[in-house]
Amino acid sequence: MTVRTERDDHVVTITIDREAKLNALDYPTIDALLAELDRVEADDRVRAVVLTGAGRRAFSAGRTSCPSRAASRAGPSGRCGRSSAGDTR
Repeated sequence: MTVRTERDDHVVTITIDREAKLNALDYPTIDALLAELDRVEADDRVRAVVLTGAGRRAFSAGRTSCPSRAASRAGPSGRCGRSSAGDTR
């Protein structure tokens, strides 16, 4: 699992758990994170959410580059979230 959740009374701690990849966000991790945030939002007992990354080297390295298997999420140019219009690369 790429996201761990712990609860202590009214505080939920969500940990991005991809330490070997500096907690970089790929699509499965983003989906898991969003699902967990939806669950937390629906729980009226939660008063605070702490978002953290596993390990000591990085909170998160950001989003990983588009994996080829995520082609269904790629724009017409084949790049994640980008269209070919105005793209000079």
